Amino acid sequence: MADRRRLLRGWRWIQAAVLTSRFFTYDSHLVIGGTYSGQMLVWDMRAKSLPVDKSALSFEGHTHPVYQVEIIGTQNAHNAFSVSTDGLACVWALDRLAMPEVRSQGRRRDRKRRG
Repeated sequence: MADRRRLLRGWRWIQAAVLTSRFFTYDSHLVIGGTYSGQMLVWDMRAKSLPVDKSALSFEGHTHPVYQVEIIGTQNAHNAFSVSTDGLACVWALDRLAMPEVRSQGRRRDRKRRG
């Protein structure tokens, strides 16, 4: 029963479906995920409960569903890279997910139809 209550509390805390996730390349007990609401989450598999860190739901980060997350860098200096459905790419410092370190909006190419 306690596990069920903890799961229900966790669901209310996340508030959106997780669409993508990756194990940390250099810390296999950590998992990062992106949600439908655009929020980034980090879980510690040893904790077995709620995410240990999360991004804010704000215009500084993703506001559309996150569909790709990757861990980039080296063992001593690594970050997370994420992309959402609106073309926004973000780089996150893994020790603080409050806001992305870098944001870049992709450009939409208009395709011209040829006759």
